[in-house]
This record gives sequence, C-alpha cells and structure tokens, in this order.
Amino acid sequence: MSKTKKMSSFRKGLLIYVGIFVLIALIALSVLYAFLHAYEQSRPDTTVLNYIDDLRKQGLTESGQQALSLLDENLQSREESMNRLSARMQSMTCRKDSKRSSQGELFYNLYSDDQCIGYVGLKTSEKHTFGLTFWDVAEENFDFSAFTGSVQMTLPEDYKLFVNGVELDESYITDSAVQYETLSGFYEHYDNLPMLVHYESGKYIGDAEVVIKDGKGNEVSQDKLNEAYYLDNCDPAKAEKISEFADEFVDRYVFFCANTNQNEYGNYDYLAQIVKPESPLLDRMYNAFWSFGYTTVYSCDIVSRNINLISDLGDCYLVDYSYATDTVSAGGSAREELNIRFTVSENDGTYLAEALSNY
Repeated sequence: MSKTKKMSSFRKGLLIYVGIFVLIALIALSVLYAFLHAYEQSRPDTTVLNYIDDLRKQGLTESGQQALSLLDENLQSREESMNRLSARMQSMTCRKDSKRSSQGELFYNLYSDDQCIGYVGLKTSEKHTFGLTFWDVAEENFDFSAFTGSVQMTLPEDYKLFVNGVELDESYITDSAVQYETLSGFYEHYDNLPMLVHYESGKYIGDAEVVIKDGKGNEVSQDKLNEAYYLDNCDPAKAEKISEFADEFVDRYVFFCANTNQNEYGNYDYLAQIVKPESPLLDRMYNAFWSFGYTTVYSCDIVSRNINLISDLGDCYLVDYSYATDTVSAGGSAREELNIRFTVSENDGTYLAEALSNY
C-alpha cells in the first residue's frame, strides 16, 4: 500500500499566496481593460466612428431618408438612390468642426471622397464610468447635393428630352418661350418666330442617361446642341438661290453705307429696289440716310465674305453673313470685319430683304 506524501504548510501557503496574487492580477487586468474600453468609448471621435459604422451596416437614419425625399423618384427609384449612396458611404470619414464646437457640444462634419455630405452634433451623456464623460449623438443633418445631378437644357420646341429612359413632360419645363439669341434682333418685327424651351429635371444620385431627339425622332448628339444646328434647316436648292440674293444685297448695302460717290439719294433708291416696302429695314435705311452727308469715304471694297447660315423660319428666311471691307476715308485706311443677320421674304420667286441686325 502506497503512502501519500503530505504537502508541507509552506508549500500550501505559497500556493494560496500565488492564487491570491493571480486573482488580484486578473481583477486588476479586468478593471484596467474595462477602464481602457470605457476611455476609448468616451472619446467623441469613437462615438462618431461608431455612428458611421452603424450607417454602413444599417443604412440611413430618418434624417438621411428625409434628404433622399428631395430626389426625383420618377427619374431614379429610391432603391437605386440608396444603392448608389451606400457605395458612397463605404468611404465615409469625419472631421471635427472646431469653429462650431464648444466644451459641452461638439460638431463633426461627415465626408465621402472629400465631399462634405452632412454633420453630426454630440452632447455630453448622462452616463458616467470611472469619472469619464461620454457623448451621445444629439443632432444630425445630411446634404447629398455633392453627389446629385440634374439635367438643365434648352431645346427647340419640337425636340424631346429623355432622362434614364423617361421623357420629360411639361411639368419639367420652366420656360416655354426662350428666344433664340440668333433671332434676338427680329422678335419685335415678327410674331411667329421659333422659340426654345428650357427643361430642368429633378435631382438624382450619380450620373444619368440623357437622350435628345429632334422633331423627326432622330437622336441628336449633345455636342450638336447649338442654335446654328437647330436653325440649319433650309432646303439646299432654296439656300443656293438665297445665297445669290444675299451677295447682291450685301454689295448694295455696303455701297449704300459707304456712300463713296456722295450720292445718298441714288444709293438709297438702288438698295431700296431689293428691300420690302414699309419694312423695318427700309425704316432703318431712311434713318441712316441723313447721317451720310457728315462723313467722307473715298473707297470701300469687300475683301472677303461668308454666309454662315441660311434658315427657313416659315414666313421668311434668315441669313447670317460675315464680311470684311478695306476702307479709305479722311481718317486713313482701315480693314473692318462685320457680321450681320437679315431676313429675306419670297414673293412669286422674287426675294426682298425685310429686317437687319448687326452683331
């Protein structure tokens, strides 16, 4: 029969001492861990980072949802907007707004890709541990305008605008009577000149697919969206005849304005032969007629000319014309580059000028 050796009192005491020491050490470590954890949680930066982490996991709060209500769900669904925002929120960071913060209230701006999308306000919490001050989110505000876009476009009346496959109807028109800059000098003389329409869509997150179609249903590239393209609609055969008339008109007009022969009466009659009677242009010529006696021009030659545009406006045609002249007068010689626009009407195959505008 084996005998069990009894543990000495010293060894028993040593083991009890070591056990107590380990227990105290474990308690101390637990307290230290709890303190460090509480300290970390008491830092306002941690409060905001936890808030951001919740946004990533649980989605937008009520305040964020209200910001989404400003978007146009006709052009982009709420689900699509949320998906695009969620992708943005993965890179969300925060920075303390020192200017707005005070001792009992702190503000942090929220950023995504260096774009500010809102802020949160922190206030001291009633919770206290180890004498540390904790913080609660007391205020939040979101502004997603940095990520939103809208379509603002001015198009001819018969054009159609589509955003994300949706045709913008009359509710998106903010101005249905936008004048063409090209025709700005003629609206006072004509009642039925074409107008432009200004569209403005609602907001959406990210990019949108934009399609423009002309009056015939053909898709138009956005790089062609200018007045010269809209108004370039004249039949080629008709444009050729009007071009011939335009050159003749400019020759007579320059001769009339220069008055090199000091015969303003004869020059007036010569130009009036191809100007419509009782037209705005004839009134303009009559008013200009009286100033020619005070100037002396020895010669005026057209050295270059170009027809920029001929447009069929329905009741008349618009001609956009550029030319340059070399002039010799009492003040010396000079080259002058000029741009004019004038309207032309057709009467039984005869063309007459009606109104003119310089630009």
